Amino acid sequence: MPRYHYEVIDTDGGVRRGEMEEETPERLADALQKKGLIVVSVSRYEDVEAEPGSIKSFFDRLNDRFILGSGKVKLSLLLQFTTQMASMIGAGLHLLRTLGSLTEDMSDKRFKIMLQDIKAKVEGGEPFSSALATYPKTFGDIYVNLVKAAEATGEMDTILTQLAVYLEKTMTLRRKVKGALTYPIAILIFALIAILVLVLKIVPIFEATFAKLGADLPLPTQILINVTNFIRSYFFFAGCFLAGIIFVLYKFFNTQRGRYLWDKIIVKVPVFGPLIWKTVLTRFMQTLSILLSSGVSVLEALRLAGKASAHKVLEKSAYQCMDDIRDGKAICVAMAATKIFPDIVLRMVGTGEEAGTLPDMLDKVTMYFEQQVETTVDALSSLIEPLLIVFLGTIIGAIIISIFLPIFRLGDAIKGVK
Repeated sequence: MPRYHYEVIDTDGGVRRGEMEEETPERLADALQKKGLIVVSVSRYEDVEAEPGSIKSFFDRLNDRFILGSGKVKLSLLLQFTTQMASMIGAGLHLLRTLGSLTEDMSDKRFKIMLQDIKAKVEGGEPFSSALATYPKTFGDIYVNLVKAAEATGEMDTILTQLAVYLEKTMTLRRKVKGALTYPIAILIFALIAILVLVLKIVPIFEATFAKLGADLPLPTQILINVTNFIRSYFFFAGCFLAGIIFVLYKFFNTQRGRYLWDKIIVKVPVFGPLIWKTVLTRFMQTLSILLSSGVSVLEALRLAGKASAHKVLEKSAYQCMDDIRDGKAICVAMAATKIFPDIVLRMVGTGEEAGTLPDMLDKVTMYFEQQVETTVDALSSLIEPLLIVFLGTIIGAIIISIFLPIFRLGDAIKGVK
């Protein structure tokens, strides 16, 4: 019986290699798939270019780890896949044929391996939603639950189209917020580097010159030199102390209690807090709308929307709403009890609940907050630039003026030396 070398991916995303005897490579691949493994390659043992344990095999494993990563693909790639799948199924193609075609055309190796495994699971009789749930980092709870609802209603193309619109809006919203936050952060980092160069490199040169001349320094210059000397003397210790504080805060804010506290504080930050809160509300309302319109129950939709908001305060409020709704309260009443939703949300939800058009009303609320986010981003973009210029110009200008103030006294200092 021939011996084959195989390469598979286990359930934890790790790459495994080994040898096994089997009649044909197809039968070996089937046996490995039944064990829940993703088959990457099967080849005759004598045809293997790099034996397990060799240097080439070691670098191959490193390459696989680098390519496969954490098993999560880009949102833009997921959007492309969902859009194409909705179009192909809407055109009347069978699910397996659609998956096969999209798998063959997929250029991303990581996503292609996932799709191959999903297709194999569906061919084996597993529901499409269950196969997607195998990769929760790529296909989250919302994606899986919407596909499950599509399987129950038979409207796969419609729900996939709605899901594609949802992903596109999510990506657009994320891009706008990142664009609004990236610019000031980049400018501040650049300014900090410039200030450190001035303080640590330029000021000491002038300090040495003034010391040789024995000139009396103006008060601003003396303060700047004292600050510079302090930073130079304790730079390493201050850096370690600051790094330690950042590490402790990072660990704390990654806990449930810390994340809740961070989410509570961040929305109260001047200027950026309202933008972040509007973004969170937009994501929550948008998710809730698409889930309800796809047939997901109210309680499950609230749970998933709260989780999708990525904001612990809003997620906790969503669970509070679920408890009140179980007790028989109306959705708008349950939302009002949390005291975090704006009046416009409560009015629109109440109207939609009474008229039986809640998903439509949530769509309108989502559009309202999307416009609010866009308006806020535009306002911040026009406001932040002049504020940063004034702020940084003041700091750097004060440093430069403090450096050059003694130059006006250099004449007197030189005469004193003579």
